[in-house]
Amino acid sequence: MKIDLSTLSPEDFEFLIEAILKVKGFMIESRPGRGPDRGKDLLVTRSWSDDMNLTHFERWLVECKHFSVSGRSVTERDLGNFESRMKIHKANRYLLATSTIVSEVARDQITAVSDDPETLRMGGFWTGTDIRGFVSDHLTVREKFFFSWESDATEAANYLKENHMPAHRGAER
Repeated sequence: MKIDLSTLSPEDFEFLIEAILKVKGFMIESRPGRGPDRGKDLLVTRSWSDDMNLTHFERWLVECKHFSVSGRSVTERDLGNFESRMKIHKANRYLLATSTIVSEVARDQITAVSDDPETLRMGGFWTGTDIRGFVSDHLTVREKFFFSWESDATEAANYLKENHMPAHRGAER
């Protein structure tokens, strides 16, 4: 099944990211909403224990950029000062989720947060390719956002047409 992110509205794209984060074990602290979001589309948390039995707490500021219709990449101008927004929202992690790609400069800005030994903050990003992979891996998410009886029926019919021998003319009906 083809996963076409451009079929989603910007709001549905945010809800798709929320659904992916849920199946990855995150707790949703603040859901997507309408109107000004102060640079925050989602706030999510998770706790995990390492092999020394120490518990780590992560609070993620998630920003969604849905540019698949225009096809443009996310630039540093689109990001703004995400480190300041992390502080405002008391987040120690930042995730940019985009339906396209991230420009090299924006990618470097996000990666530099994780590489800075002066801070415990970390940053990362998901591109459209990453998101389509997550959707493919999780049937419940795929069915909720991309299920279509018509496309599934067409796909099944084409598979049968290409992979099964036609009945012999003399076969009984």
